[in-house]
Amino acid sequence: MLFDIKRSNSTINVEKSAPISDSVESSNSWRDEIELELRLLKDYLVEEDKCQVDNNTNIFYQLYGNGDKKLIFIMGLNGTHHLWLKQALYFAQLEEYQVCVFDNRGIGLSDKPLGKYSITQFSKDTLKLLDHLGWTENIHLIGMSMGGMIAQQLCLLRPSNFSTLILTSTYHNALASIPTVQDIQFFMHMLTKSPSSWHKPLIGITFPKRWRNQEHSPGLNRTEYFVNLLSYFQSVMPSQSFATLYLQAIAALNHNLLPSQLKKIREKGIKCLVIHGAKDRVIRMKNGIDLSNLLQCPFIKIQGGGHAVMIQDPDTYNKLLRAHFNGLELDTYLDNNIPIVKDKQNHWTIYDELTYKPPKSIDPIKAKFPTNLQSSFTLLPQLFQNWRSSTTSGVN
Repeated sequence: MLFDIKRSNSTINVEKSAPISDSVESSNSWRDEIELELRLLKDYLVEEDKCQVDNNTNIFYQLYGNGDKKLIFIMGLNGTHHLWLKQALYFAQLEEYQVCVFDNRGIGLSDKPLGKYSITQFSKDTLKLLDHLGWTENIHLIGMSMGGMIAQQLCLLRPSNFSTLILTSTYHNALASIPTVQDIQFFMHMLTKSPSSWHKPLIGITFPKRWRNQEHSPGLNRTEYFVNLLSYFQSVMPSQSFATLYLQAIAALNHNLLPSQLKKIREKGIKCLVIHGAKDRVIRMKNGIDLSNLLQCPFIKIQGGGHAVMIQDPDTYNKLLRAHFNGLELDTYLDNNIPIVKDKQNHWTIYDELTYKPPKSIDPIKAKFPTNLQSSFTLLPQLFQNWRSSTTSGVN
């Protein structure tokens, strides 16, 4: 869900409301919608620069807001900082937060050196960025997909920096994530075709079919909107190198943490949370469950969610993050219209309007009798009346 942004004097208030596309009726343009959000976010921009992480590499980053609570968002394979747009806008307008988004080496506005890439190297890049910002403690760390792998490694390299860790759509061990034939075909497509041809297959593997076929705005479904969105971001970014995309992918496939390493993260007192979409085709939900079990932390399943749940349902995702940062119980902060279910394993399921089916009222008779007996039971009065009528007529 998007946000309706309203100006009040010099202050920007962000409220959950109708999609922006509905409020921009004069042009009804997907481009207007994107550029409106980017303009609003720019109002909170306090720093945009590059940080040198080694002799050959500079990392591009943006800093929003001036709050004391520090949030750093780490994107996954082939993803740029733009994909955190909804999160950056949501938290930047809350005065207690300061948000950092950036591009990993090999992508976006960061440098793209050749050579071996690894999750450890990405993690060391991020630590250099944190040192550059002067962030040394009580950092809230959020990683998505490959960004979640980087976040895990960060907590091993320098656990004293972080107070919370939120892992989204990721794994701790690549060997446990077995791709399907369709997944392999998609990644081969990415490595052999031009970036402009990636968009529709990327959306197809990232978002569930039922969700992406829904209307985004009049005359535009969600697939069409996100094709336009990705094309727009591609037009304002440097061209992507196949070589560095391949190097990032190899780094992600070589990420393998042992249970003993995850135990170290747990023992450092970092408050962890794992979030995963039930319909994730890129990294199956079982990986998220395994990760939460090893970290002994809560697991949240987004019913109907795909790989990029922070884009698919940013409103719910942002509230989950904020609640975790503040140590709130899950069922005390989400809107009443967002159904939540918890099981005995400390696993939570959050539904949306497409996946939630209200419980049916139970007829006491149906609950007590099987269907065939129930039908006979309801006919007994009529059968008795027919029998009584026939015996009475026989006596006369």
